[in-house]
Amino acid sequence: MKAPHQRPHWHAAYDAQTALWRWYRTPIGEGFLMQSYREAAENMNPDTRTMLMDLHRGERTRLLDLDPIYVSEEMCEVVTAASESFAPEPLLDTDLITPRGFLYYETPFDVPDRFDKPTWIKAIAWQRIFDTSQAMEKEAHNELIQKLIAEYPEYQPGAIGIIEDQIEQLPGIRAHGITLTIYTDRHKEEFTHPELFPPVVPLHLTPWYFGMSFDGNEVDENGLSTGAEWWWKIVQTTFRLMQQRIAHKTLSRPDRASRREGAKLRIPDEREVVVVRLRREKGETAEPTGEKANYSHRFIRDGHWRNQPYGPRANPTYRQIWIYPTVVGDPELPLIIRPRRVYQWER
Repeated sequence: MKAPHQRPHWHAAYDAQTALWRWYRTPIGEGFLMQSYREAAENMNPDTRTMLMDLHRGERTRLLDLDPIYVSEEMCEVVTAASESFAPEPLLDTDLITPRGFLYYETPFDVPDRFDKPTWIKAIAWQRIFDTSQAMEKEAHNELIQKLIAEYPEYQPGAIGIIEDQIEQLPGIRAHGITLTIYTDRHKEEFTHPELFPPVVPLHLTPWYFGMSFDGNEVDENGLSTGAEWWWKIVQTTFRLMQQRIAHKTLSRPDRASRREGAKLRIPDEREVVVVRLRREKGETAEPTGEKANYSHRFIRDGHWRNQPYGPRANPTYRQIWIYPTVVGDPELPLIIRPRRVYQWER
């Protein structure tokens, strides 16, 4: 008798993304987003409330055009350990691993929220923000959007990533940040009917501007803690490690059933999931005596952050890079990370 077929774990990224898209079109999903907006906008000034309203409206419409990305459990362990010693840096356009993405972590990150209560980061999504104020008047910009929407009707009423690509080609247009959504999966115990909710729900929505430093963003306009440090370090560490040698990225296509379901939602059939795993290196398996080592687990040796200059020598930009460690032990053994002993910050 054949064992039942099990879907690969990376399907969870695609499934969570499509489930959110469906859910936002239900009364419960719409109500959840509206309540999230009310809580975030409470006691904020009019400009901030308008910005938050735009973020929540955009959250409902952009998911179809986000690249699905899945980060494996072992990579999550490395992100957890490395983020402890990561110093928050200003976001740069080059930090983005894709212009717009939906990134799903196999293992959630246990972090404190702005009120020091435990919460969990299970997924993130982002899309670039374009500054058109110097290139065209608002009325002309709106006319362009409507024109592009008319040219690409297949993207209605979904996200307009293809339109974003068209706008980026216009003279004087530049991206000046991203919209960032953080999702949690530890929510179902709070609801009477958890079966009516998707695998993840939005926890926090915020703009994240290029060049904006963490210093000065510890509190909001009312002097209350933003809790930004907990997500800033997790997200930026994820981006940085995915661009370095420790990460191994592959493309995987959803199965036929998922593609059929996606087609109903107008998700392009060629959509693939970027699967990010810990790179398998040939670790040290011999003792100094020459005898084969007998390790009970795998571990990472000498992983650390280092400041490295980028750009022109006269005025370089310093960014933290992860100095590639050695993964020691048989590939079949479990990976155990001891961050206090292994990870350090070097200037």
